[in-house]
Amino acid sequence: MEKPDRPFPEPPAFGWYPEDRIWARQHGLTDYLDRSDLSGMGAARRYSEPKHGAGAKSGGTVILRNTSNNSIIRISSDSVLGRKPSSDGRGAEVELADPTRTISRSHALIYFDGDKNAYVKDLGSLNGTFVIKDSTEKKASPEAPVQLEGGVLLRLGDEFYEVSIE
Repeated sequence: MEKPDRPFPEPPAFGWYPEDRIWARQHGLTDYLDRSDLSGMGAARRYSEPKHGAGAKSGGTVILRNTSNNSIIRISSDSVLGRKPSSDGRGAEVELADPTRTISRSHALIYFDGDKNAYVKDLGSLNGTFVIKDSTEKKASPEAPVQLEGGVLLRLGDEFYEVSIE
């Protein structure tokens, strides 16, 4: 079986997600704007700031850039990522925008070890957590976390995030 050049599908064209049209309006690109999108302008929010739980510990900083909308998330302590995350004391809660509803409520945990190395593990999500490096996807699971490093892609459901480490 021949390996495809890209192990994952191309992101949808600009304007496919409702957030794209709101972003276009905020930046004066009215060609992409449908008047029905104006009602949601005040409520537009891509990500919440992390809410720190009792179990959060300090580490390095992981920066995630969403490849479809260029939103940035900075994670410097153990954090549960999801559509409506519940950390249950495992760390901060980072709410992700999920227009395709492929990200679970509590989808993945990014955590740091004693040497400040960052890891991601899936929290039993339906659509999985994957780290993509050199066109190869490695699945993270609750039993088998994957170390994060700069330059890899993190896939949560159908959302892709470029990873950099500070």
